[in-house]
Amino acid sequence: KPKVSLVVQDDYSKLIASYPASTRCAKEVQLQVERFLGPGTKALHAYSDNAPEFLKAMQEMGIVHDTSTPYRSETNGVAERAVRRVKEGTSACLVQSGLNEVFWDLATECYCMLRNFVDTLINGDTAWERKFGTPFQGPIIPFGAELLYKPSAPEDVKRTHKFGNKLLHGIFVGYVLHAGGGWT
Repeated sequence: KPKVSLVVQDDYSKLIASYPASTRCAKEVQLQVERFLGPGTKALHAYSDNAPEFLKAMQEMGIVHDTSTPYRSETNGVAERAVRRVKEGTSACLVQSGLNEVFWDLATECYCMLRNFVDTLINGDTAWERKFGTPFQGPIIPFGAELLYKPSAPEDVKRTHKFGNKLLHGIFVGYVLHAGGGWT
């Protein structure tokens, strides 16, 4: 079960993502930053605190990397604010859904996606529009919403009524952002 989360924000588009993980290590940071960037994309610059896992991951990836000054939070304000925003948004998703903190990892990812689709930036675009050049085309569903879904797994299909409705009740727990963009 995840215990930590890496929050990544693109400085240009303000697209934000949260990647829950079970450990806080350089390999995990590298994997999730690569996932955020997408295949064949290299970051020109990164900024973080002085955590050793970030220093090692950025060095391994060959990314120019600046760090904040230790014990001076004002030198890391943008990153600190992004993390705080994700924590607060995750809490709001959990409270509004009625689900408990066991689901924090799903709530944090869902919050980030919803924020990317819905919140407008100072120029009037959303982070999604700024990153991908088009508004989000999918449904906007709140975390924890009850929904009906068409089952695809054989064991779920067996749970449907033989003659009646072929849909099952479920709870929406989020979107999946594919590496570099796109969603399901």
